[in-house]
Amino acid sequence: MKWIQTSWMFIWAMSVCSGSFLSHLHAEDEALTLLGWEKSIEILNNEQEEIIAVPVDSEVYNETQQGLADLRIVDNNGQTVPYLLRKQTEQKGKTVRHTWRASNLSINPGLENGLDIRFMLKEDDPQPDGLKVVTPLTNFEQRVQVYAVDSNGEETLLVEDGLIFDYAQYIDIRKTDIALPQTKARTFRIVITTPTAAQESQLLDLTSHIQNERTIRKTERFTIERRPFRIDQLEFWSERIVVSNQTEKTQEYKIVDFSVSEDKEHKLSIIDIHTLREPLTSFIINTPSRNFSRAVEVFVIKDKVDQPTPFPTKDVSPQNIASSMLTRIDFRELQEEHLSIAFPSNRDSHFQIRIHNKDNSPLEFESVTARGQIDELVFLALPQHQYKLLYGSEDTEPAAYDVAALQLAVAQLQTEEDQLVMASLGDSTKRNITIPDQPFNLQFLLNSPLIIGGIGAVLTLLLGVLLYKASHLIDKDTSGDST
Repeated sequence: MKWIQTSWMFIWAMSVCSGSFLSHLHAEDEALTLLGWEKSIEILNNEQEEIIAVPVDSEVYNETQQGLADLRIVDNNGQTVPYLLRKQTEQKGKTVRHTWRASNLSINPGLENGLDIRFMLKEDDPQPDGLKVVTPLTNFEQRVQVYAVDSNGEETLLVEDGLIFDYAQYIDIRKTDIALPQTKARTFRIVITTPTAAQESQLLDLTSHIQNERTIRKTERFTIERRPFRIDQLEFWSERIVVSNQTEKTQEYKIVDFSVSEDKEHKLSIIDIHTLREPLTSFIINTPSRNFSRAVEVFVIKDKVDQPTPFPTKDVSPQNIASSMLTRIDFRELQEEHLSIAFPSNRDSHFQIRIHNKDNSPLEFESVTARGQIDELVFLALPQHQYKLLYGSEDTEPAAYDVAALQLAVAQLQTEEDQLVMASLGDSTKRNITIPDQPFNLQFLLNSPLIIGGIGAVLTLLLGVLLYKASHLIDKDTSGDST
């Protein structure tokens, strides 16, 4: 029985050793041998100990894993250097609007086809930057004049021909704000009138020519419905710029290739975009087309890994990541534009933008601009040391560095409003990876079914011998007892 216990202890020891052996397969030294590219880190005036921030560039993004686990910084002695990986941030000013309701209103009902309204600011009201007409109506177009009235009752024209409108019947656009020039006036008068025939907007004079099989031309003319204009209230607004908290910084990234095609069956314009796998967050459509409002969607195309070409177009599975509206209104004083499509940060290489044209003519497209986040590596650089970034491996796992001291140092710099020393990456170089001969090739053992199967066969055979010996011992004990 003692022999059996010894054998079982041997098996247990082999299992523990095998587990420990496999747990070290991805040690840091082994990780460095798997990284296929390197770039020098260019630091100016490296004469003293500094905390360095170096942004990741497009070449690095194109060769690295989604989570950037395969990044390592090494010094001129070949030693790895702990680093923080974070998003680059910046402080931005944002416009904050304060609104309040206009009071002390008096209405002159004698104006034909319009409204004449006078009101004044309260004593504690700030000077307004504009006013907003709050109305429940849709499908309207009204002309607005705004006057400043001084203490003597004299009027000064502030806005001669303002326009408020809602074109919901024709296009998804509405405007009820009127910007005001700087004035010290505390009393105002506005005149809201229905547009004259000469002022009719071309947006509301839509003519389409439809030819049927008999070549008969049919003209459709749409005009706005005339009805009393109802106002729920008037609001003043003022704007000021405030400094926001740290926000993630973005930059423009170069697009590798884009192409435009038309899906006439589904009435779509399709833009295919190929990138270098940067963390993109938006596309901006550059088009000379005017006066349109189109629904738009952004898809990620998951190309199959077995496709032989760099940018495969077959056997793809689209994934919708954003929906928005593309709008450009350019007519007289009416100027409105929204050509940016935002989406969550994404590092895929193939995107597709689909514009829904319905029965409208396709837009013209000149180019597409891509913007995205910036990842940066922050580390402590010693004087007169040189550093380089190693990257590019599908099998490397994230490094587990002790960066507590580095985090405290970075936080201290931010508290003192000091800046990190910015560095840049040099040209990329392909590494000549040579793994030295070792008694045991760790990577080979990890991936070789023959080695793992051999170990299993030895353990199985040893277990069979033990069971055979145990059965003989049991038989002896049984025969001894019977006698």
